[in-house]
Amino acid sequence: MHFLCRSSGRMFPTVRVSFSGPLRQTTPSDRYVVLLDVVPMDSRRYRYAYHRSSWLVAGKADPPPPARLYAHPDTPIGPDALRKQVISFEKVKLTNNEMDKNGQVEERKFRKADKARMSSPYGWVKRCGKAKALRGGGAKVARCSWFTGLFAPSPVAASIVLNSMHRYQPRIHLVRLVPGQNIPNSPKELQEVDHKTYVFPETVFTAVTAYQNQLITKLKIDSNPFAKGFRDSSRLTDFDSYSGM
Repeated sequence: MHFLCRSSGRMFPTVRVSFSGPLRQTTPSDRYVVLLDVVPMDSRRYRYAYHRSSWLVAGKADPPPPARLYAHPDTPIGPDALRKQVISFEKVKLTNNEMDKNGQVEERKFRKADKARMSSPYGWVKRCGKAKALRGGGAKVARCSWFTGLFAPSPVAASIVLNSMHRYQPRIHLVRLVPGQNIPNSPKELQEVDHKTYVFPETVFTAVTAYQNQLITKLKIDSNPFAKGFRDSSRLTDFDSYSGM
């Protein structure tokens, strides 16, 4: 189960993926972007039956919210860099509020100060942050990201809108971008670029606005790094007494 709220909350457990093997690259300037979306598993709405401790079909699904793609902030990157790191979607958020401002995909133009730190080979734009010293000292290194043109999806577009009491399947999309192509912002745009989709059945979940099982609630609080405020002993008294029965 994943918990939904109107103000959006981080997805937990976190989806993490890594890539290995040869990756197609037609030119040295090709870059890869990793996208995540969450799609309905079926056309049904569910309810939790406490006496059975199971989910039952409660009717037809509600109209789906607008589909959104979340682009990992460390991409686009080259194939060698992609194979060396784990792509963690720890910053993606889930909400049941279509008006949540974190879910609006915006286009942002770089400021003049940003342009001074850019180079643009074959239509790609490189944006580098302020150089920082690595842990342990040594030379300073600037973290850089690549975008196409002078526009890129806003990094605050971090929320995916879902309906409560519906079942969902997260999907990972590996997209190869050639110079001049933009990062897809919708499933329709995704179909227009070279990509491959990965689906992991073990990541299927039911979206809820309240957990249906106290043991699940305690497990989430104990394991979720974003639930630190709930791990106060006074707030866990009820859960501890329940688990000891």
